Amino acid sequence: MGFLSKKESEEKKIRARIVLEILGRPKEHIVEVMNQIGDKIGQEKGIKLIDKTTNEAKIFEQKDEKGNVIPMREGEQELYSTFSEIEFEAGNIMDLLAICFNYMPANVEIIEPENFVLKNIDFNSLINELIRRLHHYDSIAKTAMMHNQILAKQIEAIKQNVDSKTLSQKLEQIANPKIQEKKEETKPEEKQIKKSKKKKKN
Repeated sequence: MGFLSKKESEEKKIRARIVLEILGRPKEHIVEVMNQIGDKIGQEKGIKLIDKTTNEAKIFEQKDEKGNVIPMREGEQELYSTFSEIEFEAGNIMDLLAICFNYMPANVEIIEPENFVLKNIDFNSLINELIRRLHHYDSIAKTAMMHNQILAKQIEAIKQNVDSKTLSQKLEQIANPKIQEKKEETKPEEKQIKKSKKKKKN
């Protein structure tokens, strides 16, 4: 990598091209969302949108255990994928990094300039932002692992205290607590109905 003088570097903005990918459904929705993301990038601080191209959404395929190519599904509905190529101009290296951190592109290509001068303060900001992000993601991963461990212990405790017939009911209550709340709410009404039936018989 070559080097420019400070004055030459500050005069040159960074022209870059990124590739964004998205997976979801329905087909028309993910294309619309991708176009909205492209427009949003153009509104970011220090960014000037030059061009964007969104490709047609296609069924996302994967291989099963036997190696056969099959469409990925969410329930009974097929999932689609598409990608966009977005070209833009960034005011400086930190503006470019902000796009990378916030939108997580699949690929980044810097078109120009060919050479950079990175000031000490910018390099410090880059490293500190990277470390902050890593700590944040590490915290999320550890929290998820802790919750999974707690859930596994709760399921194991349930297995030891209930028979197989009621196990599925207990798991359903854990996964859908609102179901249990609805049952409890209807109990007084059920008792009132039974009382009224007894009175009619008498």
